[in-house]
Amino acid sequence: MEIQKIKISDKDFLDQYINFNLSHRYIICEACLKSFDKGNWAVKKSIGIEIIFQYIGMFEDTAMIYCALKNKSKKKSFFKALNDVFIKEEANYEYSSKEIYKELEELEKIDFDDFLKKLNLPCKKEILNIVNLTSIVKAGGSEQAKKQYQSELTGILKNIKAVIGNRFKTRDGKTLNLVKVYNKIKHGSFFVNDKTNEESIYFPIKVKNLDPEGKEVLMEAYNLICNKKEALERYVNQMKILSDNLETLLKVFYQHNYKS
Repeated sequence: MEIQKIKISDKDFLDQYINFNLSHRYIICEACLKSFDKGNWAVKKSIGIEIIFQYIGMFEDTAMIYCALKNKSKKKSFFKALNDVFIKEEANYEYSSKEIYKELEELEKIDFDDFLKKLNLPCKKEILNIVNLTSIVKAGGSEQAKKQYQSELTGILKNIKAVIGNRFKTRDGKTLNLVKVYNKIKHGSFFVNDKTNEESIYFPIKVKNLDPEGKEVLMEAYNLICNKKEALERYVNQMKILSDNLETLLKVFYQHNYKS
């Protein structure tokens, strides 16, 4: 692999990010599902593992997008803001999941226009300047358009908050087992097949018991993956919904920050 310099404006980068990056993960999962019925138990379970991996990974992408929206400024590009985000699991770190989730809870309490301003999004009044007249008429006039904008964006932002909360921490700050599984797939890719159950894969989380001689005899494991196609399809559908929500959010951001 050779590192090359490319020339691309921040506007073009964001446009491509919206049209390519946001759908990247669920496109992989949809492709995997097409091969699901053709494979044996090993293929099906491997597809299940990959879908879970991409599913949780998309939650992390969402947290990074949120941070990039917030940190974009007149002198800082969206790409730079996104590139500077590294999600950490440690508490009291700027980009830790716990801090992001806590921040989103606080933002829910402030005025909606202030909320939008913090994310570099247009306020309700400004939204009329970036949507066409047809959209306003269809919405039932300018005031109705503002209400619709607030309703849709509030729903999207609440979805993002839920995703970030589910992706990272329990309320007492402990790392979710799902996150441990995700990290192990990413860094070590280890799991145990249950030969007595065609649907089960176990992910060892920690050693639970020792025998009298101190030898490890039992591991605590998280049973996460199944090869039920319907369950995997639900994950992919949720990814599609999240991708569509992020696309809507970033298109508003794009129109507001990169006026042609």
